[in-house]
Amino acid sequence: MFTFDAVMERWREGTLVENSRTVGKEAIHQYAKRSHEGRLADRQTRHHFSGLVFLELTSQTAVTENMALITHQTEEAQVAFIASSGIYRNSWQKTPNGWRISKRILFTDSFNGN
Repeated sequence: MFTFDAVMERWREGTLVENSRTVGKEAIHQYAKRSHEGRLADRQTRHHFSGLVFLELTSQTAVTENMALITHQTEEAQVAFIASSGIYRNSWQKTPNGWRISKRILFTDSFNGN
């Protein structure tokens, strides 16, 4: 899914979230593994994507954005609940093994009252 040197980041209110930048396919895999064995161990997490838009497209690269609705469901909860939402921006690179994500940014929604 990711290129060898892929980057994953999370932004909120125009600022990179502290300690959210992860570099490298293996580091991204380890981040996901730690998350699901740790803080997310008691819940099912889903990222629902909709509204895919191609911002750029060439024969070798692409940039897409899509809306994301992130839900969690615990054993005690009868229904899933919204944990977060935002926009994913993915930069894609065509490789010999197909299209892979070279950079993924999650811009989480926030509301400051303005």
